[in-house]
This record gives sequence, structure tokens and C-alpha cells, in this order.
Amino acid sequence: MTDTRFPERLLTDRRLLLLDVEHRWSWVVAMIWSVSNRTDGRILPEELGLVPGFTAGSVPALVGAGLWKPARKGWLMVDFATTQTSAHELEVLENVRRNNREAKARERARKLANKPKGQSASQQDVSMTRQADDTGQDRTGRTGQAFENGSTTRTVVRAPRPSGASSSSDCSWCKGADLGYACPECGQRAVS
Repeated sequence: MTDTRFPERLLTDRRLLLLDVEHRWSWVVAMIWSVSNRTDGRILPEELGLVPGFTAGSVPALVGAGLWKPARKGWLMVDFATTQTSAHELEVLENVRRNNREAKARERARKLANKPKGQSASQQDVSMTRQADDTGQDRTGRTGQAFENGSTTRTVVRAPRPSGASSSSDCSWCKGADLGYACPECGQRAVS
């Protein structure tokens, strides 16, 4: 997909402001058509009928305003190269995007091939490793419980249980655990 750019300076460009609305609109739709058809701002006489909303009588006005200039077998949009992406640049961008997509697909296929057979996505190892110095910062104003996990010290912060909520176990951690989290002591989930 390509986008046609209309810089804000066009709002005060006297070449456009002096045109009738009909001719100004013809300039706009011709620019959009040229970008989408990758003509690099060149329009041939037989292509004018292909531009939706273009008024054939606009050509002399656009040339007279200095927005188009006569070229061999047609016209060239004067500001196209400075405001729009060329056909070559669009092709390069498409190739880069395609190469990136293909590389990502190969990476996914490689990961899928390396996964043990019979292991579903939910059974994959999703453990997260943390650096010993990545302990984070305690939240103030809340009670917490610290525990050792290898060389890393982590703090589990528990919010007060809402009134009326109960745990599925009688262990001390579950009674203060947030709803929906599994208890590290008994493995039960706190439920309301």
C-alpha cells in the first residue's frame, strides 16, 4: 500500500490557491493516481481518462500554474520527486518487507521443528530468568512476603482480600493472596 503525501506548505502554495477548485481537485487526484500507479509523476495523454475525477480541461491550468510541465509524450508533475516516494524506493521497501517476513517465517519454522513432538503450546517451558541484581523496588504501604529463589531475592506483594472473598485452601498465604493467583505454598488458586 502506498500513501500520497501532501505537505502542509501546500495549504499556502499560491500556485494551488490561484487555481479554481475544479483544477485544484484535478491536481490532487492526479497526484494520488500517479503515486498508486507508480508513474513517478509522469502522466500520458491517454492516461488522463483513467484518473478518477480528473477534468480534462485542467491540463492547461496546471501547466500555466507551474504545477505540471510538458514532457515527452505527456506531462510531469513538478513537485513529485520532492514530496512523494519513487517507484524504485517503493520496490526496495517491498523487497525489504518481504525478506523480513520470509526470515520471520523461517525462524518460526525452525522453532517449531526444534519443539519436542507431542508438546502443545500450553506445555512449553515459559519460565523466566532474572538477573541477581534485578530485584525491583518494593511497593510502599503494603505488606509483603520475601523468599529466596536461587541467588535472586524477590518480594511477593499481597493486596488485601476483598470482603466476602474466600480461598480454596486454609493455608496462611491463600487467605491474603490476590484473586486468581496460585498459592506458592499449597498450589491452590484464590477464588471469590
